[in-house]
Amino acid sequence: MNILHIIGSPGAGGVQAYLLDLCKYDRQYGIKRKLLCLYNAEGEHKHEFIRNGVDCYSCTIMPQDNGLRPYLFWKKIRQVLKNLFAYKLFNAIKILKPDIIICEEPSYFNIQMLVCRLLRKPLVWYLGNENQFKYINRKIFNISFEYFLKNNLIIITDSKKTLNKNLDIYKKKLGSKWDQIPILPQTINIDNLFHSTELIHNRDSSVVHIGSIGRLVGEKDFSLLIRVFKKVRKKFGKDVYLSIAGNGPLYRPLKKLVKELGLDKYVKLMGNIEREKIPQFLFSLDIYIQSSMSEGSPLTIKEAMGAGLPIISTNVGGIPEMINDGETGMLVPYGDEDKFVKAIMKMLLMKKSKRKNIGANAREYARKNLSISILAKKQYDIYKKEINKFSVQ
Repeated sequence: MNILHIIGSPGAGGVQAYLLDLCKYDRQYGIKRKLLCLYNAEGEHKHEFIRNGVDCYSCTIMPQDNGLRPYLFWKKIRQVLKNLFAYKLFNAIKILKPDIIICEEPSYFNIQMLVCRLLRKPLVWYLGNENQFKYINRKIFNISFEYFLKNNLIIITDSKKTLNKNLDIYKKKLGSKWDQIPILPQTINIDNLFHSTELIHNRDSSVVHIGSIGRLVGEKDFSLLIRVFKKVRKKFGKDVYLSIAGNGPLYRPLKKLVKELGLDKYVKLMGNIEREKIPQFLFSLDIYIQSSMSEGSPLTIKEAMGAGLPIISTNVGGIPEMINDGETGMLVPYGDEDKFVKAIMKMLLMKKSKRKNIGANAREYARKNLSISILAKKQYDIYKKEINKFSVQ
């Protein structure tokens, strides 16, 4: 089975992390996997993909800036050349000859659907977050959606919330297919977390370590978390510290905010940490926090659950489908700082044994529902079925 994933780049990110772990099952299922990158074919994980037998190919929407000057003139030229994307995509897919194409990045999605239909290739639209229409022309999509749905478009979602947020207005057009859309939360290999003995926290109970992982971008809203943490420090009688692991364009503004709020000694922006060191970071925490304004089914939550951590998160995207409020963590409405503070204070002040019990519940849920081996088998079965169905049309 030849699978082609359309992604942004092989750089750091949730999709890239899950694909890296997923490809370790390719030999078991006879899969040859390739990546087609719409923004940049270079990135932190490119060589790791290649080592795992996954080739990376470039099909950039916007031609890359090669340093030609004057900059504005060549930028306009590159803007014009964007119109060749359909031709480039057509040629790339024709050369790579996949059996099925998985869209993980829906930029220029109308063109993706058209090209796949022209080449008679089944296209899986994997809804991985709430903002699938950010780079999709809705007018064209509205006109063409039903046609492609009947001919070569298959939809998979990582959560019910993600599905509703993106496609609720198309529910009538989907008809009976709506209830048949598979819900497959993207995950990574967290099995090593299940078997670890590092979970036992023997640190001084007067010190509490809160942490979070994610790209330093607006959607994760770490500025909200830092402001909330400032209020928590004023209320909490013991030492509490916050560590945020990740890198991104908002590093400097967040660093500035930490300084302005006088939190230099208590908030640490750790930058990017290597994947193999994430368990070590998680096992150093007492509580995991997710402050996102939008999400799909975040891998970071799954890792924190696998590490047996109690979680406090905004109730966005598919997170409420993983966290049972009060049993495996706590959910708060996004943007309500007072409720966020109240939830953190409640968890800080509860008995340590109860907090550990919440973490143990989270770990057990992850063990039963969030294994990468389960996802690999389910995906293979769906893709094989769709390829067979399409080949007899």
